[in-house]
Amino acid sequence: MNIAFLLLVPWALVDAEADCSAHPACALKGLVGQCCPSDGGTSLDCCSEAGTAAAPSPATVSVPSLAPAIALPAGKRQCLLWNGDGCTALRQEDLCTASRDGRPWEMSNGRTMQGSPCVWCGGKQCEENKPDLCQSYGWLSGALGTALDGKLAQAEWSIGDCPDQSTVTDTVSKVQLPAAAPLVASFSPMNGGTDKACRGSFQADTGYQAAQPLWGAGKSYTMWTAQTLEDCKAHCQDNCKGIEFNAANMYCEVWHHPVEYTGDVAGYECYKATTEETSEAEAFPIAEPSEDQMSCLKPWQGGCSSIENKLTCLSSKDDGQIDSILGLKVKGQACVWCQDGPCTSNSKSQCEPYDYLKHGEGKAFAILQGRQNLDVAQCFNEGSALGAAAPDEEDVTCLAAAPSGCNTIFDATQCLASKDGRDIESVAGLKVNGEPCVWCGGGFCSSNNANLCEPYQFAVYGAHHAFNTFFAKGTFKVAGCNADGTTSAGVISVDSTGQVTETPDGTAAASAAAAATAAATTAPHGEPTAGGAATSTEAVTSTDSSATTNSNADPADAGVTAAGASKAAGETPEQQAAAAGQAAAAVAKAKGMPGSDQASAAGAAAAVSAKASGLTAEQIAAAAGAAAAAAAKAAGMQPTEQAAAAGKAAAIAGKGAGMTADPDATAAGKAAAAAGTIAIMLPDDQA
Repeated sequence: MNIAFLLLVPWALVDAEADCSAHPACALKGLVGQCCPSDGGTSLDCCSEAGTAAAPSPATVSVPSLAPAIALPAGKRQCLLWNGDGCTALRQEDLCTASRDGRPWEMSNGRTMQGSPCVWCGGKQCEENKPDLCQSYGWLSGALGTALDGKLAQAEWSIGDCPDQSTVTDTVSKVQLPAAAPLVASFSPMNGGTDKACRGSFQADTGYQAAQPLWGAGKSYTMWTAQTLEDCKAHCQDNCKGIEFNAANMYCEVWHHPVEYTGDVAGYECYKATTEETSEAEAFPIAEPSEDQMSCLKPWQGGCSSIENKLTCLSSKDDGQIDSILGLKVKGQACVWCQDGPCTSNSKSQCEPYDYLKHGEGKAFAILQGRQNLDVAQCFNEGSALGAAAPDEEDVTCLAAAPSGCNTIFDATQCLASKDGRDIESVAGLKVNGEPCVWCGGGFCSSNNANLCEPYQFAVYGAHHAFNTFFAKGTFKVAGCNADGTTSAGVISVDSTGQVTETPDGTAAASAAAAATAAATTAPHGEPTAGGAATSTEAVTSTDSSATTNSNADPADAGVTAAGASKAAGETPEQQAAAAGQAAAAVAKAKGMPGSDQASAAGAAAAVSAKASGLTAEQIAAAAGAAAAAAAKAAGMQPTEQAAAAGKAAAIAGKGAGMTADPDATAAGKAAAAAGTIAIMLPDDQA
């Protein structure tokens, strides 16, 4: 179906006598005559493109659209850009508020999704313990109710609004679209390509998917805004079968079901895509795991189809009471997760056994609906599906076991001195127990939750499997041990090919510490002080056998100096903030300030650095809390005092960054919990 605009409010009854021009989907295609759209409002077979009125259908037609009606705030949305990955994939305010959700299903777990305008949540998490900064209005309306409209009315959050007569073309001229991905397919025009709209496995197949409880009706494609045909082709990734493009509206459909037919529609182009995955008789897009690759999977007694959680599905194999269905193997099969909605046309389950799903279409169920984004449970190791060799196995004997898991740690120092102590061997086939913890630079590790620390293999190799995006891919740190048994934080980077490299012994962290010390104190004759390196600055002098600080030295100035040195060393904004906090605390200590003042100085300096680096309000608060906690601990303060200092610093930083009272309190609580090593994450949100 070729539409560049979608009504969010479903209709249950349609007047059969209404002219085509009164129906937006008909009008958009320039159709005339008396007609009534078929189920779902997508098949327009009774409409005439030639201007001849067709015989009307019965007086009323029920439309099985189960999407809830939602009332959007005042405004127009005709100029918004389609994004097939959904609002949650966007992390820039201008692009978020200029977009609408282009995923294939009307709903997700009962909340309106498809076509819903995106909401920018003020640069903060839209929902607690979820890293999304942008989310669809329909989803948030279901989660927050009237509180959402209050935030929008008070301009705490923002949503796109189109001036009268503005179009997608106007929006594209003002907003930079994401960079196009490299082409992964070759394209052949269907029936000449020009003035052709794509159709699926039969002539009247417009891509409509029958409605499912909690999901509503679906489509066989995702919707994008693309400036050119080549840009549309670039969206053809991940089991793409074809594309449809309308240049006038910059409208692009990426089909994930086979494109075998076309319809005559002026202004549209249809191309069939061929990739390595689709060239062999439309092969099932994922390979069956071997027995060895299933050795870590847990038997799930309820059967794969009873699983509702992605990580549970990708950690399991079917152990239900059914051995097979119509000759299709069920029991003992690895579970398959269908990322974008129900796996099949006769069930709302997103998890099914492998053989049943691969060979069941047309036999056990009519349509394999989840084909566009499938993943299978399997055990990962360096010799199989990880794809790139990991760094040399870390010596973890010196690391303390974290009984609640790396994912419950919110402090860099504790994370980089720990290994995962849970009795869980693996999650989604990725090792957990005994894995060294990874610190993600003070930001969220992944798109799965708000964790700042994760077990190594899960963090490094979980992208596009256990979670969508690894946010710390550029540079992060992994806990390890030195030859003398002390802990060591190696700096890790993952390049665009997935190759993992390691800089041992925390080179970046060492440079930050050196910068911090340089801004604070120097020992006699240029000898390094504890934890730092020999250096000299205008603010530091050495006059006798003890380290001294110039009376004009200021903790805030020292923080700025250290942050600048850290930035020059190529370190992350989070590392720059930590260096600023260390330097400020060192100067405060040298000036004889009490521990509480040292912590306050550290928190303030870290907040200034984090804000200057453009971090979000929550990240600023987290950086301030972590710096204050580290300074309080170094000053010998008790754990409860460390927690209080962290909470106070985070609250002040959060308020200064523009956080409102509730998020401000949340930031303070998280910082205090991190300093006190309190696990605050819910089990479902843990790795």
